[in-house]
Amino acid sequence: MRAILGFFTGYDTLIALGLVAIAVVVFVASRVGVLPRKSVPVAVGALLGLLGLSVWQSSRRKALQQEAKQIKDRIAKRDETIARLEGKYREDRTALDRAGAALDQQLAAHERELERLEARNREERAAIERLAAQLGLSRLAPAEAVRRVRAHFLAYSYSTFREAAPPRGATALSDFLERSKSGHCEYFATATTLLLRAAGVPTRYATGFAMLEYSDLEEAYVVRARHAHSWTRAWVDGQWIEIDTTPPDWFGVEERQAPLWQGLSDLLRWAGFRWSQRAPFEAGPSAYALLALLVAILVWRLLRGRRTARDATGAAAPRTWPGTDSAFYAIEERLAERYGARAPGEALGPWIARIGVVLDASARAELLEALELHQRSRFDPAGVDAEGRRRLVALAAGLERGLRRG
Repeated sequence: MRAILGFFTGYDTLIALGLVAIAVVVFVASRVGVLPRKSVPVAVGALLGLLGLSVWQSSRRKALQQEAKQIKDRIAKRDETIARLEGKYREDRTALDRAGAALDQQLAAHERELERLEARNREERAAIERLAAQLGLSRLAPAEAVRRVRAHFLAYSYSTFREAAPPRGATALSDFLERSKSGHCEYFATATTLLLRAAGVPTRYATGFAMLEYSDLEEAYVVRARHAHSWTRAWVDGQWIEIDTTPPDWFGVEERQAPLWQGLSDLLRWAGFRWSQRAPFEAGPSAYALLALLVAILVWRLLRGRRTARDATGAAAPRTWPGTDSAFYAIEERLAERYGARAPGEALGPWIARIGVVLDASARAELLEALELHQRSRFDPAGVDAEGRRRLVALAAGLERGLRRG
């Protein structure tokens, strides 16, 4: 009965109790003769049917209530999901708005930078066109345009830093061409390339390293980071030629920036390389001690042995450099006697440009051509051919006669 009554809640319990009371009344009435005895089974069956119907309705009601609860839970979860998605949508929309604003700012900054670069390009193009017109490059043959550009940059100097920022409205390149006339190899190579292109000469901007430092220890050329260089290649007379308008003393300027410990550092690197190339061997402590002693002796010899050797045997024979027999040295002596020697640290180009103003146009052109051939014989790895040497000798002789007559 408890199991059955467990299904009942609220009105279901009252109906069940009422049915039980009716069953008891019918039973008592049949016992006292008020109702016939045959009516008892009919009444009990009817009551049991009503009880079963009540139980079914109760279980159905609970099932519907449970289903309604599940539907409410799903609706609540759906509302929660919708609220969460709406919140995420608002966050994403806010993030997209911020990203869009940032992109707009970047685009505006890029447009301003593009306008600034275009203004710089216009200024540099104008500076190149002004200088090309001043040199008259447009009407010259390629070889003559190259010679005139070389001669123009002889009056410039080499520098690894700028003393002051370019004036307002000028770029670094236009300031180099028109005011400072001093810079490193990238300025010279860039200006030379653009000037020759303005003259209609096909050119290329070239970069690499200059092999000018020779190591007696390794018997090979040494290339360092400060030996990085820029120059120009031009298509002249059916071939590509190298054009380097950077003043020849650039290498000396760069070498003066070498650290004091460079020699010792080179020695240690050379020793480390040689050690890495050794054959496999086994050695005891005595061998390593001997090696350390030899290294110490070698370092001592490098630091002090050269001076001792010079004191004992005299100065070593001077090394022969290319172009030391150049006929231009005679011209330099004559010019120094007539107009005064070069100042300490003054390169040939600026010196010639300084004293060339007192010469006539023909002598000045021959002097610049002789200087170009002399510098090629001294600093160009390819040197000059026999015809170039004969031309230099002829120019030197003619200039010396002119200076003697003058």
